[in-house]
Amino acid sequence: MGLEKRKCEKVYTSGEAALNYLSKNLNKSKFFHIGPIRDFDLFKLFEKNKVNHINDSEFILCTGLFEEHESELEYYAKLLDNKKKIKMICTNPDLIVDRGDKREYCAGSVAKIFEKNGGQVDYFGKPYPLVYQQSIKLNNKKILCIGDNLNTDIKGANIQNFSSLFISGGIHRDEINNNFKDIFDKYNVNVDFIQSKLKW
Repeated sequence: MGLEKRKCEKVYTSGEAALNYLSKNLNKSKFFHIGPIRDFDLFKLFEKNKVNHINDSEFILCTGLFEEHESELEYYAKLLDNKKKIKMICTNPDLIVDRGDKREYCAGSVAKIFEKNGGQVDYFGKPYPLVYQQSIKLNNKKILCIGDNLNTDIKGANIQNFSSLFISGGIHRDEINNNFKDIFDKYNVNVDFIQSKLKW
């Protein structure tokens, strides 16, 4: 996307946070993967522990939705029914994402279905504190959180007491209607700065 290589080297993702957790805690446990095949590259170290049937798993790794069921949340409700004894690791708490003009469900939507069924989910990503704690040494640093999702990007900044920059042209663009206060109140967040698009 044009960002300098030296800056990319300091990027830390929720997937990496999940990978670190799995390495320390679940590196010998069998798991069932929910998500597109392309997401699994990061977890190749654990490929021998991957099972093909959810009933054979000791935990569920959710990185997204299956490509053949990317818009069918009812599919996951059936798949995860009566599976609450198995813990889920969710590498992306976002419920939805915009890819160009197309809005898609994210792993967080599947995880919420699992929680609704009584399952336990460990989330790796915003707004949950663990990803911030793992990514950098936070002491005495001024941090700006940038994002278009009030539920994750901005709420995460609020929880951590970091400054926030809200990208208003993202997933909430149709909700704003020229009144930012109403939408910030709706999602119970505080925003320090607003920008229509992400540019550098």
